[in-house]
Amino acid sequence: MTASKRFRKYGFDFIWIDASHDQTSVEADLRAWAPKVNPGGVIGGDDWGILGVRNAVMRVLGRPR
Repeated sequence: MTASKRFRKYGFDFIWIDASHDQTSVEADLRAWAPKVNPGGVIGGDDWGILGVRNAVMRVLGRPR
């Protein structure tokens, strides 16, 4: 979260998020980092099997492609 403030909007083609896995933390990470991804870029992560991760991704970003 803190690191995301150091970067401008649209600065990355790819961001990998792997931090806390509870829904609230994942939502906060996604909201902080998603604006940093260039149009057409990718946000990646893991632990899709954890309900909090899955719920956060779908709530903030919609269904993954």
